[in-house]
Amino acid sequence: PQDAERHLAASASDVIRLRFGLESAWEHAPTAGGKLAPRVEIGLRHDDGDAETGFGLDVGGGLDWSDPARGINLGLEGRTRVLHQNGDFRDWGLSMTFAYDTSPATKRGFSTSASRNLGSASSGGVAALLAPETIPEAREPNGDGAWGLNAAYGISWGQDMVGSPYTRLSGAGRLQAVRLGYRIEPDAPHAADMNIDLWAESLVGESGEDAVGSSLRWQW
Repeated sequence: PQDAERHLAASASDVIRLRFGLESAWEHAPTAGGKLAPRVEIGLRHDDGDAETGFGLDVGGGLDWSDPARGINLGLEGRTRVLHQNGDFRDWGLSMTFAYDTSPATKRGFSTSASRNLGSASSGGVAALLAPETIPEAREPNGDGAWGLNAAYGISWGQDMVGSPYTRLSGAGRLQAVRLGYRIEPDAPHAADMNIDLWAESLVGESGEDAVGSSLRWQW
């Protein structure tokens, strides 16, 4: 249910979603200095209620090629709804990524990455493959036409730590956001997966809003 807003009437809806998905991934033995890692996803869905209804089948997958010695990684992934009893319920997504790291064995040195997305969300495994989308026009931040360009330089910061100034440019078609930040994280074998991130961001366009923020992430 949705409460009434100014100039809008209240509404209520019932939606039922049943999902079943399988993922399979494997890695080819290194060949010609690189290695391939394909992935396949299949999802069965049943939709009912006040939105789309019926059974459907979604498929997705990806292909990563990496050369650890040179610090190069290329990725291609996508997904599509191959069939649904509601013929108007369609969805697809495709993304391409490139990453380069001058010192792949550590977090020090220069690294950069670029991404380009078409359609709606193309990544996130079966969870994204089967994500409900009752309004086809509603896109995630990594949806249709979105792109991102990142660059960072890791510098030794204390014992077994790295401080990395970085920048990120992103948008959908045109440039929409510029972020400058500084990330501190461990750079040692078997170190905890954590980082401290300080950043400032400026939105480009009519809003012209600026923001600053910080985050602490620790995973174990």
